[in-house]
Amino acid sequence: MREKKQEQIIQDLWKKAENIADEFKQFTHGYRTLLLIHRAKEGAVKANNSHLKKFISGNHKEFVEYLYKLLYLKENSKDTLRIYSQVNCRDFNKAIREYKERQLEADYYSQEDKESFYKDTHNRFVSAFSKPSCRIETNFIIDCDDLRENETALREISNAGLNDKIIMQYPTKNGWHIVTKAFNPNLLENMSSKVNKDGLLLLAY
Repeated sequence: MREKKQEQIIQDLWKKAENIADEFKQFTHGYRTLLLIHRAKEGAVKANNSHLKKFISGNHKEFVEYLYKLLYLKENSKDTLRIYSQVNCRDFNKAIREYKERQLEADYYSQEDKESFYKDTHNRFVSAFSKPSCRIETNFIIDCDDLRENETALREISNAGLNDKIIMQYPTKNGWHIVTKAFNPNLLENMSSKVNKDGLLLLAY
């Protein structure tokens, strides 16, 4: 009976991963990072966001597989966790070059810091991979804290003649994300500070 229940849980999580990936299908192609995050405001011990797990996917199939793994970890945690992915995919070769530059810099670190660098190579590469200069897309995320802010953003987008820039919008835990193609943020007079030029999509919370 317990085995059947576990099998059902796994099937449900796979289905959930597939459904989420389908909803965000415009953003599952190419190389991008998926992250499991415990935020400070939701109980993380660290002062900044605590990145618990990171995967780099290269295509839709890998995206679903890694999303399932993160959902499994999330569902089996007592903490309030979130799953994100990069809105802009990356150039892997640029990321490698960026990582190699950081490796060269590490040659001049103290022995302790140098060892720390190489003990944490996965996170160091993901950090290089995530640098904005490594992206090959330029999509924006307008992060609205509540429904009123979302309505303000949509009104300004319409008034600026930018409706054709909207790719998708979806609810977050407390507000909304509006995902757009690149545009001049100054055209949104009251919302320009909310425009994230290389943000993270909130996949699950």
